[in-house]
Amino acid sequence: MFFIAQLTHSPELCFARPEHKEKYDELFEFLNNMEKYEKEAGVKLHGFYLNANEHTFYFIIEADNYLKLSKFLGVGPILTHHTAKISPVVTLEETLEFARTVVEE
Repeated sequence: MFFIAQLTHSPELCFARPEHKEKYDELFEFLNNMEKYEKEAGVKLHGFYLNANEHTFYFIIEADNYLKLSKFLGVGPILTHHTAKISPVVTLEETLEFARTVVEE
């Protein structure tokens, strides 16, 4: 199952601000070692994107269940100061398969 996780923080809570230096260092460690944390959580990261102007992180993650996804995102400070929107999504192939089954019914 695929999930898109969108995590947004306010400019005042941005890790790049000097008063959040400790959290920035923790975040940098997480980002540099995501492969390790993927394996530990049992997920596969398919993409990570940042929109700095909007203070938003985007993750595309494959996980068997929501608990594994939560374990991965719970590493380090990534959930600190963020509002999260996590959406399960399906692939084009899964969409087409579903559409075929609807037509056949």
